Amino acid sequence: AALSDFEQVQNLDSTYPFVHYNLGLSYLNLKQYSDATRSLRKAIELKPFAYAYYNLGRALQESGEYRKALVEYDNVLKLDPEDAETYYYRGFVNLKLGDYEKAVKDYERGLVLNPTYVKQQGVHAYFNRGSAFLALNDYQSAIKDFDRSIELYPNRSDTYLKRGLSRAQLR
Repeated sequence: AALSDFEQVQNLDSTYPFVHYNLGLSYLNLKQYSDATRSLRKAIELKPFAYAYYNLGRALQESGEYRKALVEYDNVLKLDPEDAETYYYRGFVNLKLGDYEKAVKDYERGLVLNPTYVKQQGVHAYFNRGSAFLALNDYQSAIKDFDRSIELYPNRSDTYLKRGLSRAQLR
């Protein structure tokens, strides 16, 4: 229902950036990432703002377009350098791209800005940063992050697995 209302407003006044933004969010929630990308780009064209860049980054990330998502997350941080959530998402993208050092830095910055931030479905900065440390063969740091992750979320089995892998490397 909301989608059809936003589409109707877009048809009546295509120069209103927040219609394109809300339409993009609706498409993002429906997992229609190419439509979300198109609408969010139009919103940014009309009026650049951090939330539009952020959600464009999310749409691109969900589409597997990680390098393009990085550009959009960088745009957010130019406008709002204190946005912890964007550091977490950018860290995740860097992790996916295998740029583990940048991922660690992003998670560190995000944790400084908001140490208790947790994403939906139990994915959080300590687990992801620990994964980056593990990939960098920094097993002590990985174990510390997995320990912290387990303190916060003791029912997540993959954290125990990765902590075990890290511990095995120290022997």
